[in-house]
Amino acid sequence: MGRIKIDAIIAPECDLKTLARLSKMAEKYNFNTIWMGDGAYQRDYASCLTIMAQATKRIGVGLAVTNPYLRHPIKSALAIASVNEISGGRALMGIGAGSLDTLKSLGHNWNMPVERISDMITAVRSFLSGRSVELKTDTISIEGVKAWMPLISPIPIYVGCRRPLMMRMAGRFADGVLLDNVPIEYLPFALDQLKTGSELSRRDFTKFDVGNLSIFAVSEDKKEAMKRVKRHLPYDFITISKRELKAVGLTPRDIEPMLAALRRQLPEDFMKASEFVTDYMVKNFSTSGTPEECIRRIKDYSRAGVTRILLGLPTEPSDKPEETLKLAGESILPELN
Repeated sequence: MGRIKIDAIIAPECDLKTLARLSKMAEKYNFNTIWMGDGAYQRDYASCLTIMAQATKRIGVGLAVTNPYLRHPIKSALAIASVNEISGGRALMGIGAGSLDTLKSLGHNWNMPVERISDMITAVRSFLSGRSVELKTDTISIEGVKAWMPLISPIPIYVGCRRPLMMRMAGRFADGVLLDNVPIEYLPFALDQLKTGSELSRRDFTKFDVGNLSIFAVSEDKKEAMKRVKRHLPYDFITISKRELKAVGLTPRDIEPMLAALRRQLPEDFMKASEFVTDYMVKNFSTSGTPEECIRRIKDYSRAGVTRILLGLPTEPSDKPEETLKLAGESILPELN
């Protein structure tokens, strides 16, 4: 079992001053990388990543993840190249398919996701290498586009996914994968898909970075940590597959009550959805509990083949993000680094 990279992914709901403060804390406690998502209705990721880069000196700064529907691949490449420049070469880039419901609300058709992301990887990697990009496929058309700015270092490209075809494509073309909070029991299947893709390109899979985002809460009070997870876990079940549920002995029927509450989109129903989250679900779909329990969970992920874990840090005041980072930095990371 090699040493697993331990990252923090910061929810973009927090204000920018808090974002800078949390980024500094993550670096202080020797997290490998801090990540920020590209929420359609949240703060712009380029601005957030720039603030994160300026607040730190050594830690990696990652985008997890943007998609090819809301931004043109070349504009996304320029944004991450700018972050790489201001951070001194610390940027990482994640690309995913986006949310069907979100894209629909903005007038986009969620079509050909695997092909679009594959083409985006090709376009972004070519552009970031300094070459003139010529690419015409069923999903994209780029004619002779070249960066008008210095490109200081290679930027690793990850694919955020959880389903078979996307995982195979990630193994074939990307530098790594960011699995979306998959349970440990799902990993043998996921790794098989990733290796299949890697073999198609005759790549050395031992150099492929297997990341997994995991909703995170740590407290000396186990029940308090589980309570925090229950507030956020329902949203993760919106896009979960039957195969993932089956891996831990669950069915779509088990999660339907919470999804029904979320579909009503009323504030009181968002809170009610968490009431349907069981302790068993928390155990299998989060890294949470006491520091000792979180250490065991991370070690279990590492033994199962994960090389990078992104600890998802909710940032609402009730989630106590500063306290969470401090406890993780003082009690968890020293045992794993």
